[in-house]
Amino acid sequence: MDMVTHQRLVIAPLAARAIPRRALRIESLDETTFQVSNIHARLSYLIGDDGRTLSPGHTCVVADKIVITLPNDRRVQVGIGPDDEEECRGINSDEERLGDDHRRGLSELIGSSLLQFFSPEIARRIEADQDLLSARDANVTLLVCKIHGFRSASQRVGPKRMMQWINAVLTELSQIVIDSDGVLVDYVGHDLIAMWGAPAEQPEHAVKACRAACNILAQADSLRSRWQDLTPDEFGFDIGIHTGITRVGFIGSKFKFKYGPVGDTVEMANRLSDTAARLGVAALMTDSTARAVGREFDHRRLAIGNDPVDQQSSALRGSSVMHEPVTLHELKACGDDSWRQMSVRYESALDSFEKEDLASAARQLASIVQDHPHDRPSVTLLGRAVMALAGRE
Repeated sequence: MDMVTHQRLVIAPLAARAIPRRALRIESLDETTFQVSNIHARLSYLIGDDGRTLSPGHTCVVADKIVITLPNDRRVQVGIGPDDEEECRGINSDEERLGDDHRRGLSELIGSSLLQFFSPEIARRIEADQDLLSARDANVTLLVCKIHGFRSASQRVGPKRMMQWINAVLTELSQIVIDSDGVLVDYVGHDLIAMWGAPAEQPEHAVKACRAACNILAQADSLRSRWQDLTPDEFGFDIGIHTGITRVGFIGSKFKFKYGPVGDTVEMANRLSDTAARLGVAALMTDSTARAVGREFDHRRLAIGNDPVDQQSSALRGSSVMHEPVTLHELKACGDDSWRQMSVRYESALDSFEKEDLASAARQLASIVQDHPHDRPSVTLLGRAVMALAGRE
């Protein structure tokens, strides 16, 4: 067939099982001679029909194909052709059983590089077992992080400078997710969505998510210092974390795919990030996440999402995700002994409030507010207790 200047490797979806497309490169040296590069040294190439082995970085003369040997003695034929040539098919009957959507999604995902979505460790596990990307129900932990103060920052500078700032912030947050073996699900505006527990199982996915949240919160001062001229005083993060069963897999259309979760777990994490801002805390998690992490992180029970204690979290009330009361916990990134003592006193006052012992709750909360005047949950609950007492008179 006629050779053109701009050639490419056309890799069947099966090849994506072990070879990210960007890991394989072929350059045309002349009409029949090509140089093949491969960053995966464990794989080899067989060229033409004579079965000669080609080492990475060597040149070869081929007519129209290279056969790649995969682990377990599987082989994939790779076509050599112009950019608009249709993808060739893998020589493996297992590929035929994959659905069209899964093949297309997998091909696009791998084609744009696993490392754009997954940590190196998760990417290696996917390369070894493509079935990890199949749609399924999984127990995962979702994290939604919203950048607090974005509107103020966008009003200070022009679009170019603002985009530089938001991209720098999202890059820092994304690196934290990747370093904790999380999945970068999506960016929605200036929000980041991440997931742990899929596609590869992670028994401590809730712990990984909370550790990532604490590391994100710890970056606020560094980012504020680096972007002093742009970052507003109120800059920070509002984080929502929820653990639960959700459906994971490829989501999208024939135009664009991504790997991620769908369902109530996603909606709950998103609403929690909004509620965190209303309650005046940096990170909020549900009881399912709090139970999963135990006391590995500092946290306190704040309220039940649909009772009078939490009037400010009305964003959770009436939602389709609230099939039953949702207990909310504050995740504290850098709690010290003073905060821990305060959290014990707060939970005691909350217990009194829930038992309608309003006088005791008000006394305890007044003492807490005197010692910690900037603790918004205590101030809010004290106001609720005083209003309830006044209503009894």
